[in-house]
Amino acid sequence: PANSVTNITLQLFGAELLPAGDRSAVLFVTNMNLSRVQVAALRLAVGQSIVVNGGFETGDFTAWTLVGNMIIGNNYFNAVTSENIFPGVVHSGNFGAFLGEGGFLATLTQNLPTVSNQLYQLSFWLDNSVSGGGQHFIARWDGTNVLNLSSPPVFAWTNFQFLVTASGTNTELRFLDRNDPNYFGFDDVMVSPVPPVVFSSANTSGSDLQLAWNSLAGLKYEVQFTTNLAPVNWQVLADITAATNVCGFTDTNVFNGDSQRFYQLLLQP
Repeated sequence: PANSVTNITLQLFGAELLPAGDRSAVLFVTNMNLSRVQVAALRLAVGQSIVVNGGFETGDFTAWTLVGNMIIGNNYFNAVTSENIFPGVVHSGNFGAFLGEGGFLATLTQNLPTVSNQLYQLSFWLDNSVSGGGQHFIARWDGTNVLNLSSPPVFAWTNFQFLVTASGTNTELRFLDRNDPNYFGFDDVMVSPVPPVVFSSANTSGSDLQLAWNSLAGLKYEVQFTTNLAPVNWQVLADITAATNVCGFTDTNVFNGDSQRFYQLLLQP
């Protein structure tokens, strides 16, 4: 009615099928005289990392909970710092984490908002410029260790990646460190949702079949086919490492041979 208000409820379906990226839109309503009134600007982020301050670019441990020593006098134990102060702590950007707790395991924790049963990719960068006894680094997802390094050798910046599944709507991501002789460099922590492993489209072009699916860059996918579902004899067509958030594969001359073909998409470990 005129001179009154009402509520508008929006519900979005199918966002998990979109390629990763930021999207924006503006919602308008129109009155009976066709004059347009702006209601709200909308933003949708798909496939972004759910870790806050994963690159430590705030210059501190904002959004993280540290249990351990930081700086005592001139001694650093766990801190966010720059490359010119401590070489080997910054993988990208201006800051990285210096992890050098001595005597016991310090913990760096962040509780993440997750979707139950959703598959995620956990990724972070770590280096170790000096080896020695008393070094320990653990990565733990939802109470389970996915990485456990004890007295590791010297290694340059290394990207550790793991596929993990959320068991609920709140998941603990925890890192534990001890480095008596020196320090670990730690940076670029990301937890990104993995799109459903399904084909998003199948189109023909002449005698070719073009398949496409939403992906997560860096993950490995396998395309398989069979000509008969009873019995099933899946054969590998292609192994593809995703370079972007959309992948594709073309099966050539598919209509010049078999009378029928069935396809499936697999995510490689």
